[in-house]
Amino acid sequence: MADWKFVEYQSLAAPEDRSAFAMGPFGSRITKEDYVRDGVPVIRGTNLARGILDGEFVFVTEEKADEAQSANVFPGDVVFTHRGAIGQVSVVPRRLGYSRYVIDSSQLRSRLDPARVLPDFYHYWFRSEAGQRSLLTHTSAVGRSGMAAPLTSIRTLPVPHPPMAEQEGVVAVLGALDDKIAANSRIVAATRKLALAHYDRAVESADPVRVAVGSVTSALHRGVTHRHTDAPHGVILLDQECVREGRVINESAGRALREEVDVARMLQRHDVLVTSYGAGTLGRVARWTTDADAVPGARLLTVRFAPELTDPLCAGFAMLRAQPSIEAMAEGTPRQTGLRETHLAALELLLPADAHQPALRATLEALENRADHGQAESATLAELRDSLLPQLMTGRLRVRDAEAVVEDAT
Repeated sequence: MADWKFVEYQSLAAPEDRSAFAMGPFGSRITKEDYVRDGVPVIRGTNLARGILDGEFVFVTEEKADEAQSANVFPGDVVFTHRGAIGQVSVVPRRLGYSRYVIDSSQLRSRLDPARVLPDFYHYWFRSEAGQRSLLTHTSAVGRSGMAAPLTSIRTLPVPHPPMAEQEGVVAVLGALDDKIAANSRIVAATRKLALAHYDRAVESADPVRVAVGSVTSALHRGVTHRHTDAPHGVILLDQECVREGRVINESAGRALREEVDVARMLQRHDVLVTSYGAGTLGRVARWTTDADAVPGARLLTVRFAPELTDPLCAGFAMLRAQPSIEAMAEGTPRQTGLRETHLAALELLLPADAHQPALRATLEALENRADHGQAESATLAELRDSLLPQLMTGRLRVRDAEAVVEDAT
């Protein structure tokens, strides 16, 4: 593998496709006002943050997507972020069930020749150290972080072009890990959906009570700004991008200097995090379910329920159910959207009667523990994948040996 020949990325483009490389729509062709509840999903930078295409999509109508034909992407296309978080890349998967997507103005896509290349191989290549380095060398130093001449930069990148059999071997090894991670993600989503259904039934079948958030908490405060550190012993530092789909995703978290962290602001199991800033991210809710040392950043609110006043787990699910109401509390302009602690404290939650909370808690805890196990396993598998990736791409590890490692892990 060390003797793979290198070619310009554009030489691998799909034949007879004049728009094999294309950028997202410019200017006002697609704006936030075009978003609808369902339709064609829009790929934004936040959907690429984990190196795979996931997260919460926004949608546009089929008609709006038709207007931006050059920005349409399909399963197998490789998508890059060219403005903002340079280095983000993903291949559009088939498993999500959408027949097409639209990229926003900060993304561009490439469509490769399936007869000569596997798109997944180049997804992994650009996520490797060498691939990331090649992407970052084209970052412009002028204005907002972005690629200089994005389309030209991507087209002319040098990339390896190994035989198909070797591409298939690399993809099979790394893909097996990603497939297991994806399976865990489906389990996590299913258990949360089931837990929410149990919560709804408990509230509907018993005499529910309405309480203000602030009346049953022991703490409700905004996070503070912390200095980042590369030290592995630092405290996990969470930001609003870590709050997704009702859970905290640590993969994008930073680290804060332990000696500078206020112990009183460190998270405790069953705390609830609420994003408090930014159009499109404000109002997201997630439960903190571990005992790991972590602290929220300045754009997160921490809600800690007092166990002598209510069951923290049940109250956490009430907060998850209240997310639409929290999102509606946003104040300010699209550029400066915020959420006040006082407004969150006044929010009314619908809780099951005290007598019904212990039984509900047992059910919810069992389901959440199953989901937490799946998330922890996925984190371990992601670490293994990321350790194998550079070794496979540089030839330091043969596919046959990597297969053995993956078999033991899965």
